[in-house]
Amino acid sequence: MRIEKTQLILPAARVLGASPLPAFRAAEDKPILDGGLLTGETPGFARDTGFRVLPYAMQDVYDPIPEERAVPSVEMENDRLKAVFLPGLGGRLYSLFDKRAGRELLFCNPVIKMGNLALRNAWFSGGVEWNLGHFGHTPFTCEDVFFAECEADGQRFVRMYVYERMKRLTFQIDFHLGDGAPHLTAHMRVYNRGPESAPLFLWTNAAVPEDKGPRIFSGTDQVIVQAESETPGESRFLHAALPFPFPDGVDHTHPARIPHAEEYFFQNPADARYAFESALYADGRITYERSTGNYPYRKLFCWGGHAGGKRWQEHLSRPGEGAYVEIQAGCWRTQQHAGTIGAGETFTLTQMFGGARAPYERFSGPYHRAREAMQALIDDCLPAEAVEREHARCERYATVPVTRILHEGTGWGALEKMRSPGALPEHLDFPAHTIGPEQAPWAALLRGERFPGADSFMTAPEWLRVCQAALAERPDDAQLWTHAGIALYENGDWAGAKAAWSRAAELVEAPLALRNLSFAAARDGDREAALAFMERAVNALAEPERAYAEEYLALLNDAGQYAKAWAFYRGLPEALQAGERMSINASFAALEMGEDAFLDRQFARTFSVVKEGELDFIALWFRREALRAAKARGIAYTPALLEEVRRTAKLPRNLDFRMLS
Repeated sequence: MRIEKTQLILPAARVLGASPLPAFRAAEDKPILDGGLLTGETPGFARDTGFRVLPYAMQDVYDPIPEERAVPSVEMENDRLKAVFLPGLGGRLYSLFDKRAGRELLFCNPVIKMGNLALRNAWFSGGVEWNLGHFGHTPFTCEDVFFAECEADGQRFVRMYVYERMKRLTFQIDFHLGDGAPHLTAHMRVYNRGPESAPLFLWTNAAVPEDKGPRIFSGTDQVIVQAESETPGESRFLHAALPFPFPDGVDHTHPARIPHAEEYFFQNPADARYAFESALYADGRITYERSTGNYPYRKLFCWGGHAGGKRWQEHLSRPGEGAYVEIQAGCWRTQQHAGTIGAGETFTLTQMFGGARAPYERFSGPYHRAREAMQALIDDCLPAEAVEREHARCERYATVPVTRILHEGTGWGALEKMRSPGALPEHLDFPAHTIGPEQAPWAALLRGERFPGADSFMTAPEWLRVCQAALAERPDDAQLWTHAGIALYENGDWAGAKAAWSRAAELVEAPLALRNLSFAAARDGDREAALAFMERAVNALAEPERAYAEEYLALLNDAGQYAKAWAFYRGLPEALQAGERMSINASFAALEMGEDAFLDRQFARTFSVVKEGELDFIALWFRREALRAAKARGIAYTPALLEEVRRTAKLPRNLDFRMLS
């Protein structure tokens, strides 16, 4: 078996920077109606689902067009399978190639192209991602994580590990691919070394090709599916049975036939016998995964056959090469159900990936019979007992120390060990030299030195206490007050946070403290104060800064001060004006100012930063078209005319990222 540190040469976009402004958590969990959930399916539902990203920063600036470059990779290979991981991109399993069948088992994207789809914004499609953290993909999507080689009893394997700062958990995956093994094994472990229980979100997302229309199977026909609510902005979850043809008349076990974006969750019993999911293709190819019984739930996600779904897939890849669906596995009933890991606990599971081939006709009948046939095939290829044996074997090797580090992750783990040596598992190596520029200001604070200020954030209660202890000695430190306020606000002490930021602004016209006061005022519903604080923040900067300018421009639009917004935008340096989010924000002012030439240029662009489900820019295009129609017909612009235009005008393809038709 070969383990090697390598490079992939392919077109790849880079994350070019992170926002210097903290993205504070939602004030409450997102309202979700439980609709038709059955008794026993509601505990933990719609809890810990609100937006949350701190202490991580938003990764909202990246290459719009990938360029060919070398991307660090780690390869594992035996005589049957070759696995390629991307340790600089969250440890994504980029490729799993079946050497004997001569085919790729996953959707292996020919490019790495970013889109605004993840918790921290930047995300790319393809392969298998390991989602620990919070609802909305892992915070490590575009970050370095540790990869190391380990050895025990003469067997070599690869270990990925990382310290997760939001929930203060440590995540480890040991990948095993012994000689002759027909499956890649991923043995996952989550450690909570803290004194309190913590929310646990853990899902594996595997992208598989959509070509030739796969049929998706798991161990049950009982699913929870998300549907539209009668209340705008809300969703409801319903219990249903596959194939559940909706009014479209489509068998939804064939995702390529579904006309809209969709996700549904297989409600397998918590029993290893049922813990699998597979994708079957018309030529008899099968990609499947199976896990231990404590990872029982499965999910299908597809973009759908409508124009917006196809556009999303092309946007994340190359024309004609980006079609995929996702088969996902998780601990809880849906990704809107919350779980916990107790203080001092370690949660472990094992998941295995492989491929097979069988006559398609064997699985082409009604779903309940086809599912039984697929269950029998999975039992033959990978019996539940074999998964349990592999899990027990992996457990024996899970705490051996690493032999050599193949790729270094960020320095946050080393910093946490500096704060509390027992906070992380002893067998995981977080070298002190990985503490870099992001961690250095916090390391200085631990050493009792003056805090130099930081572009990164620390919001855990332990770090808030470190800040408060330093403030007791240096009460005139505006930087400390600002960062203490960030931690206070994120932990729900809104009054204390505002007092801290006000104190920072009294000491010095501190842009970050003023911006945070603006955010707090906006959340409190005081638009006038929010705009006034943000204007002070922008004026306090030594030179214009992208993130501040974007927020200020949005606040001016929100206040209806379009002339001021347009003048502010036109006064920015050209490089800032050209930014994607800046251009989008400026477009709302441009419409009110009659700047048609500017709007024509923006509507002809393809924006990488448009968020999944973001419709405001699309609505702006329809409004402009309705205004044009009113002028051409010599009539007044009315809501009825806008609705007519929405029905009849064809949205340009480059703008169509709608999730529904």
